[in-house]
Amino acid sequence: MRHGGFLPTGVGHPRPVFFLFSSRLGCLGSLLVSALLTLLLLVAFDVL
Repeated sequence: MRHGGFLPTGVGHPRPVFFLFSSRLGCLGSLLVSALLTLLLLVAFDVL
């Protein structure tokens, strides 16, 4: 049974999310990686 087009649990791309919020990096490491990727995307799209 489908519920309004939602994907079933476990479907998607868990690896990039796991990389960004890995327990090996810790909270501060995850924040730094997220901030760096955000800045990289902003520069790539000529926002900054």
